Amino acid sequence: MKKLKMKKILISLLVVLLCAVGIMTLNFYSNVGVEDIPSPTIYEPKAPLSHPEIIVDTSLPTVPEKVKVYKVIEPDAKKEISDIMKIFNVDGNIEETDDAFMVKDKQFEIEVLKSSGRIRCLSYSAFTADNLVKKLPEEEDAKKIAVDFLNTNGLMPKDAKFDKIVIDKIIQANKDPETGKISEEEFPQYIQVIFKRVIDNIPVDGPGEKLKVYIGDNGKIIGVYKCWRTYKPYAETKIISPSEALKNLKERGIYGVKVGKNVKVIDMYLSYYAQPAVDKQDYLQPVYVFTVETENKDVFKQYIPAIPGKDITHPKTESQQQPYTQQGKEL
Repeated sequence: MKKLKMKKILISLLVVLLCAVGIMTLNFYSNVGVEDIPSPTIYEPKAPLSHPEIIVDTSLPTVPEKVKVYKVIEPDAKKEISDIMKIFNVDGNIEETDDAFMVKDKQFEIEVLKSSGRIRCLSYSAFTADNLVKKLPEEEDAKKIAVDFLNTNGLMPKDAKFDKIVIDKIIQANKDPETGKISEEEFPQYIQVIFKRVIDNIPVDGPGEKLKVYIGDNGKIIGVYKCWRTYKPYAETKIISPSEALKNLKERGIYGVKVGKNVKVIDMYLSYYAQPAVDKQDYLQPVYVFTVETENKDVFKQYIPAIPGKDITHPKTESQQQPYTQQGKEL
């Protein structure tokens, strides 16, 4: 009898505990706090706004009523550089600047940004033209090499999805000594196996959040680039509908090149926006992405915040508007 009574008490306590957890969860995933999140900083083409006629040449996406907002966890950049040094057997003294940790040896150069934890590890041989003729693996073989490398070394995130393969080439100009004619010859140098991020079935857009494995001569791994910020759930929020986002785009206008009298929206989807790796991003929040095509067939993207009441914040200086790239490198 006592055992039965005790069992009923334990069941009652368990029910109370589950109810409490449920209430806490509901309170956590609410719109509370979303109002205090700053508007997303978006990197769009730097040009005056124009107001062409916007023609929709695609179907509007189906989206959930609510999505999560994530808070960025500050990276441990020093640990990241130590880990990647072990993977590539790099031996050297770590140097620290205000923005990053760096190390070099005879073969590799590694940099990890403090702002995002972005890892860039490249072999010096990857971008030299000493040996123009290189034996690169077939694309499917390159994908397998990259996936195996990432899995073996604990670098493959659970939310990574294969995106595409890019073959980088060097173009050599040759001049015929008899005719003087110039001909060009392409030499494939290395392969980039690129992965994209998908969170809660929503793709991550923007210049941040990339994972690349560089593969060179005879299938050798010659580098890796990884900007994959760590997030934790912050809140759950209602979002505006695709039709409302389209209405907001038409009212705001288009940033970009000279667009003419009209532009076409050829694609539209819901996304999370990741700022460049050099930026310290505090929150990962949803935006609507519009792929726009001009009369001249120029294609670029426009962004509208998905959280009600949010506007776009653009970088303040001209330098911040430029792509964060250098020849052979991505920052």
